[in-house]
Amino acid sequence: MRVGIFSVLLNVALALALMWPLAHGGLALASSCAATFNLLFLLRLLKRRLGSLGGRPLLGSLWKTGVGSGCLAVWCGLILWLWPESPSRLTDAGLLAVAITGGAILYAGVSALLRGEEGVALFSLVRRGKRSLP
Repeated sequence: MRVGIFSVLLNVALALALMWPLAHGGLALASSCAATFNLLFLLRLLKRRLGSLGGRPLLGSLWKTGVGSGCLAVWCGLILWLWPESPSRLTDAGLLAVAITGGAILYAGVSALLRGEEGVALFSLVRRGKRSLP
């Protein structure tokens, strides 16, 4: 509970410090930093109680997720750069569908290429879903 309270106080302090120079981005950064602190500190406490948590597999998974997320970020930047200035609502909906579908396929593909558990799980869900359809 103490870690949670400290994380909330850290979030408030960082939000107050960052919201003026970075606007809403500062609030998001403060929240992310406080959540990261909370995670790392709680993992440290858990490791003390339970012993080894399998850090190497976790770091491997984190690396693969980071690579997939980086590719997804590039995809989102490309979509944003190519997005027309004032499309119609129908065009907007179509572009959004392409962006989401393409991003999901890209992330799953990168994850599968890196033999990440997420990509394998996603592809197995898709295959299982196809078999259950009439």
